[in-house]
Amino acid sequence: GPGEAPAPPHHRRYAEALACLRARSFERGISICEEILADHPDDGPTAHLLARLQRYHGEPPPPEWTGSYRAVQK
Repeated sequence: GPGEAPAPPHHRRYAEALACLRARSFERGISICEEILADHPDDGPTAHLLARLQRYHGEPPPPEWTGSYRAVQK
């Protein structure tokens, strides 16, 4: 909104990686997350997204997958 500071560059990169996940561009998303974590190693959300991208890269979701995610543990 008005008067808000712009998002830090790594937040925009996170959004780009998330878009890669939804578009099934897993390798590209992994690369983006790795770049973010190189500069921000304590970024928990990016580390979590990286793990999801790596899992889907190794075992892609079914063709009807809509990009949704259901956590299986707390």
